Amino acid sequence: MNGTHAAHVEGHSRFGALKVATGGLAMEGIGGIAAIVLAIIGLAGTLQSEMAGISTILIGASLLFEGSAIVAGYRQLLSSLESTTAGSADFGGALTVEFLAGIAGIVLGILALLGLSANLLISVAIIAFGSAFLLGGGAAANLSSLWTSARFTTESSREVAREAVGVGTGAYLFMGVAAIVLGILALLGMKPMVLNLAGLLSLGVFVLLSGTAFGGKTMSALRRT
Repeated sequence: MNGTHAAHVEGHSRFGALKVATGGLAMEGIGGIAAIVLAIIGLAGTLQSEMAGISTILIGASLLFEGSAIVAGYRQLLSSLESTTAGSADFGGALTVEFLAGIAGIVLGILALLGLSANLLISVAIIAFGSAFLLGGGAAANLSSLWTSARFTTESSREVAREAVGVGTGAYLFMGVAAIVLGILALLGMKPMVLNLAGLLSLGVFVLLSGTAFGGKTMSALRRT
């Protein structure tokens, strides 16, 4: 009976992790697409401040959803490796950089929509997003590699999986630096709204692509565990 109960608890935990990851990644993708569309509309000259403000909110929300999905993935990976419900351990303190940047972006986007120095606030939000990518260091890429590495039995295969992390992490670092540079240039007054919209467009594309790549690997791994 205890074995049956443990299996039921483990299955429930796995289903919960899968549900959180699925919802988080789906919302991240939607947020990325919407941010891209709004940034393009703004760059075309239509309601630039409003489009930038809403796009900032969407990018911030996407970071929150991505953080939730990654936490769920790490929790389930630990559970799988330990063959126990240890994966239900508290990860509430994890990925605070992404969560804080997401919350900050949402707040700054709302204030920008209210007309409070939109250029300044959106520039600060873009810098915050870029900093989150730099400090986060590609947590999604690391998680995907861990899932893959855990399934290989040879060291050479695991080494290949670890090498893949460098590519994913490098992409996060590059996007982080690019966003920070665009945000700083906007703060210096060099066509601030155009640079802000360009930064939001780049962030939206990156969020969409990274979420899709991370989601495919992680969701497949979650379903097989």
